[in-house]
Amino acid sequence: MVEPVAVSIAGKGVSKLLEQVMEATKIAINCNESCKVLHALLKGLQPLVDLAVRQISQSNSDNALESPRSAVHGWLDEIEGTLKRAAGEVNKCIKKQPDVNPLSRYNTGRRILDVTKSVNKLLEQAGLVVLAVTLSESSRAKNIEKMMQEHHEMMQKLHEMIQEEHEMLEQHEMRENLRATTQQIEFANFTQECLQQNYETSCVTSAIKSAFCNLLPLRPSDNMSRVDTGASSSSSCARELIVNEDPHKLTDIQQVQQPVIGLDNFTMRLQQSITSSSIDAEPRCVGVRGMGGAGKTLLAKIAYNSMQVREHFKGGELIWLTVSQTPNIKGLYDSFCRQLRLKEMRVADLGEYRTRLYNEFLRRRVFLVLDDVWNQRVLEQLDLAKGPGSVTLVTTRNQPVLKKAGVIDEDEVQVGVLSEEDSWELFCVHAFPRGFSNIPFELQGVAKLVANECKGLPLALKVIGASMVGKTMPPEWEFQLTCLRESRQLPEKQEEEALFGRLKLSYDNLDNDNPVSKECFLAFAAFPEDHVVTREELIKLWKPQRLLDDPTRSLYFCVGLLIARSLIELVHTGVNSFACKVHDVMRDLALHIIEGQKPITCLYQPGKNLVEFPGDWIRTYETQPCEVRKLSLMENDLTTLNGVTFSAPKLEVLLLARNEKLEAMPKQLLKGIENLKVLDLSKCDKLISLPREIGNLRQLTYLDLDGCYSLKSLPKEIGKLTQLTNLDLDACENLKSLPKEIGKLTQLTHLHLVRCGRLKSLPEAVGNLTQLIHMDLELCYGLMKLPKSIGYLQSLQWLCLRDCDNLKYLPCTMGDLKSLQHLSLNVSTINGLWGKRSRKLDGQAFTIGICQLATLTHLHIQGGQICEIVELCYQLSKLVNLKSFHIYDFFELGMLPDAIQSMVCLEELSVCFCLRIKIIPSFVTLFSKLRMLKLEGLSSLESLPALNTLKMLSTLSITMCKSIKKLPNSFTSSDAFPSLKELNCFFSGLVEFPEVEDGAMPKLQILSLERTNIKSLPDTLIYLKNLEVVYICHDELCKKFENTWLSRKFISTGVR
Repeated sequence: MVEPVAVSIAGKGVSKLLEQVMEATKIAINCNESCKVLHALLKGLQPLVDLAVRQISQSNSDNALESPRSAVHGWLDEIEGTLKRAAGEVNKCIKKQPDVNPLSRYNTGRRILDVTKSVNKLLEQAGLVVLAVTLSESSRAKNIEKMMQEHHEMMQKLHEMIQEEHEMLEQHEMRENLRATTQQIEFANFTQECLQQNYETSCVTSAIKSAFCNLLPLRPSDNMSRVDTGASSSSSCARELIVNEDPHKLTDIQQVQQPVIGLDNFTMRLQQSITSSSIDAEPRCVGVRGMGGAGKTLLAKIAYNSMQVREHFKGGELIWLTVSQTPNIKGLYDSFCRQLRLKEMRVADLGEYRTRLYNEFLRRRVFLVLDDVWNQRVLEQLDLAKGPGSVTLVTTRNQPVLKKAGVIDEDEVQVGVLSEEDSWELFCVHAFPRGFSNIPFELQGVAKLVANECKGLPLALKVIGASMVGKTMPPEWEFQLTCLRESRQLPEKQEEEALFGRLKLSYDNLDNDNPVSKECFLAFAAFPEDHVVTREELIKLWKPQRLLDDPTRSLYFCVGLLIARSLIELVHTGVNSFACKVHDVMRDLALHIIEGQKPITCLYQPGKNLVEFPGDWIRTYETQPCEVRKLSLMENDLTTLNGVTFSAPKLEVLLLARNEKLEAMPKQLLKGIENLKVLDLSKCDKLISLPREIGNLRQLTYLDLDGCYSLKSLPKEIGKLTQLTNLDLDACENLKSLPKEIGKLTQLTHLHLVRCGRLKSLPEAVGNLTQLIHMDLELCYGLMKLPKSIGYLQSLQWLCLRDCDNLKYLPCTMGDLKSLQHLSLNVSTINGLWGKRSRKLDGQAFTIGICQLATLTHLHIQGGQICEIVELCYQLSKLVNLKSFHIYDFFELGMLPDAIQSMVCLEELSVCFCLRIKIIPSFVTLFSKLRMLKLEGLSSLESLPALNTLKMLSTLSITMCKSIKKLPNSFTSSDAFPSLKELNCFFSGLVEFPEVEDGAMPKLQILSLERTNIKSLPDTLIYLKNLEVVYICHDELCKKFENTWLSRKFISTGVR
C-alpha cells in the first residue's frame, strides 16, 4: 500500500518540476513555435496536479482503500517522467537558439510534439484520477459533483487556450492563407463559435472557418488555374491585378472556389482555343467534356474570368448561362435579355422569342458560355451567338452535344481525372486544413490509399477529403478505406452508382458530427438544379422539422458544417448577404439517397417543366399509406391543380414557388394535407386568390405569397390559421386590403408587406397581434394611415415605413411601443411629427413624440426640412439606448445639429446625401463606441476632423464626396484607427493618399480607392501589414509594389 505521506511528497515534487518546465517552455517559444502548444497544455495541467496533491494531502491514513491512491500515485509518476523528458527537449531547444536548419528545426519540433501528445494523454486521464481520489473519501462524497464541475470548467478553459494557441500557430505558419472580406470573416467566426458549443475538435472548427474564408470578392485574373497550396496563400490568385474593364463588366465574374489544382494544361488549351480566331471571323463553338464532378464548370469559369479571354473580347459581350438537365428555356431567354441589357420581351411564343434574340446576337460580338448542356434539342434553342467573331463555349457530359454544336477535335477539351500527385495534393487541402507539414506520420500511408480510392475525380477528392477532417486515429482511416473499397464493387458501366457509393460516405460520416445535418443536406434536393438557396429558404424548409432550435445559431452551424465537409458551397451574393449552392452531382446524390429510403418521406421534382401534378405520385399512394413529409414542385409550369386529390396526412412542407402560370390553389388538394406547416406559393404571378379552405390548415406556421402580383385579397378564413408565425405578402402589388380576421393570428411574429403599393390602410384588428416582432411596410406608397391600435403591439421590435409617400401622420399611440428597437421612416411626408397638431389633417390626429420610444436603438430617417431634423435630434438626445442613427436626403441641411453630440452611445452613424454639409463637427470624435461611420454623397464636404482617435471604429466610408481632395495626415499616423478594418473612399475627389506611418491602421483589411483622382500611392503603404485587398482605379498605381508582399493585393477596376 502507498502511504498518503509518500504520495503527498511525490506530488509536491511534481508540482515543483512542473513549474520549472513551464518557465523553460515560456523561454523556448522564441526558439521553436512547437513549444507554444506544450506551454498551453502545461498551464492546463498545473491546476489539475495541484488539485490531486491537495486532495491526497487532506486524506487520512485509512488503509481501507488502496487502489485509488495507487492510481493517483501512478499518474503522478507518469507526469514526473514526462516532465523530465520535456525538460530535456526544451533545454536542448534553448541551448541551440533559433535554428536556421529546416531539417533540424523539424526534428526538434517533432520530439516536442511527441512530448506534447504524452502530456495531452495525461490530461485526458485527469478526470478519472480526481474522481477516484474523491470517491476514496466517503466523508467528502457530497463534493463529487462540485469537484467534477470544477474539473469540467478547467478542461473547457484548457481547450480554449489550446484553440487559441493553435490559431496563433496557424497564422504564423500559413501567414495570410484562407482569409476573406470582413463580412465573410465575421460569418466564419460566428459559425465557429456555434460549432465550439457542440465539439471540441479544433481541426473541425478550423475547417469550417476555412470553408467560409476561402471566398473572396473575385475579379478576373491572369492566372486562376493554379494555386500554391503550401504555406503561402491558397487564395492569392483571386487578388491578383486584372485587366482594365468597363464598369458593367465587373459584375459578371464567376466565383471560383480556391485552391484550383491540376488544370494548368486544360486551362491553357481552352483559352488558346477561345482566343484563336480574329474579331471578324466566322462564329464557332468550343467544348469541354467530362463526367460529373470532373471540373468542367470550374474550367469554364477560369476561362471566363481570365485576362486573356477578356482582352480578346474587349468591346464585346460576355454572357454566362447555366443550362442544367431540365432547363426553363423562357427563363434562360430572359437572362439573355438582362445580360445584353435589353428590355424584357413579352413574347408568348418561344420560337418568336428565339428569333428576336437571334437577330440581336447577329449584331454583336459575344463570348457565350452554355454550362451543363445535356441534350441536342436544348443546344439548338440556346446556340444563338452567331455574330462576327463570336465564340460559344459548351460544357457537357455527352459527346453528341459537342458534335451537334460543330466543335472540331482541336477545339474540344476533355477533362479527365487528376494525376496521382495532383490527387494527393487536392485531397490533403481538404482533409488536412493545417497543411502538409501537419499530417501525422502514422496517417500518411493510409491517407494516400484513401485518396487513391477517389480515382482522381476532383469532386470525390474534395468531398471525401473534407469528411476526414479531425480524424486523427489510424483505425478511423482504415475503416473509411474499407468502405470505399466495398463501394466500388459495381460493373464499370454503372459509373454513376459507383461515384454515389463513394460520395455517400461523406454523408454517412455526418452522424459523427451532428445527425441533424444529414436531413439538412437532403433538403437541398428540394430546390431546382443550380438554384442559389437563400438563408430565408433554408429556415423555411428546416424549421418545421425542428432541425433549427435557434433559427440563427442552428442555421449557421448546419450550413458551416456542410460547407466544411464540402457537401455544399457558400455563394457571396452581396455586401451583407450570403447564400448556398449544391453541386449538381451532390444534388443527384441527395435524390439518390431519398429514393432509397423506406418509407419515402420526400417527393421532389423541382425545375422539371411539369405542366400538371405527377400522376405516378397519385397512383402510388392510392393503394398504400403516404408517409411523405416534404413535397416540392418548385419552378415548374403548372397551370392548374384542379381535380388533384392527394392525401398526405403527414405532409409538413409544400413548395410550389415560381409556378408562374398557376392561377388557383384548389380546395380539393388542401383537404388531404391538414397538417401542413409550410406553404410556399411565392412568385406565382398569376395566382388571383386563395380558397376559403386555406383555413383548414390549422397547423400552418409559414405562408409565403411573396411576388404573387395578381393576388387581390385574402379570404377571411385566414384568421383560422392560429399557429401562423410568418406571413409574407411582399410585392403583392394588387392587394388592396387585409381582412380584419388577420387580428386572430395571435402567434404571428413576422408580417412582410413590402411593395404592396395599393394597400391604403391596415385594419384596427392588427393591434391584436401581440406576438408580432417584425413588420415591414417599405414602399407601400398607397398607405395613408396606420391604425391607432398599433400601440398594442407590445412585442414589436422592428418597423419599417420607408418610402411610404402618402403616410401623412403617425398615431399618437406609437409612443406605446415599449419594445420598438428599429424604426425607419420618411420625415418629409409626416406632418407634425413631434406631437403638434397638423393643419392638413384638420386636427383629426396627433403624432408621436419620439422620445417616448425609450427602447429605440436604431433609427433611419429620410428627407425633411431643416427645422424637422433639428427638433428630431433634440428629441433623440433623450434616448439613452440609441446605437444606430442614419440620416438620408436632407438636401438643405448645412451642418449636423449640435444635439447629436449628446448621443454618446452611438455605434453606427450614417450621413448621406445632405448636399450642403461642408464640415463634420469635431464632436463626432467623442463617440467612443462608434464602430461604423458612413459619409456618402456629401458633395460640399471639404474637411474632416481627427476621426483617427475613434478607437472602436472598424468601418469608415467617405464615398461620393467630390470636394474631399485629401485625407488628414492624422488618418495615417502611427496610432491611428487601431480597430479599422475597412476604409472606403471610392468616387471621392481624392488626388493623393497620405504617407503611412508604421503602426497606422494595424487591422486594415480592405482599402477602396476606386474612381478617385489619385495618380500615385506612397511607398509607405507597405506599413498596412494586414491588407487583404486594395481596389484601385488603374494598374499604374501598383507598379512600384511589384517586388513587395503588397503586389498581390491590388485589384484594378479600370475605372478612372
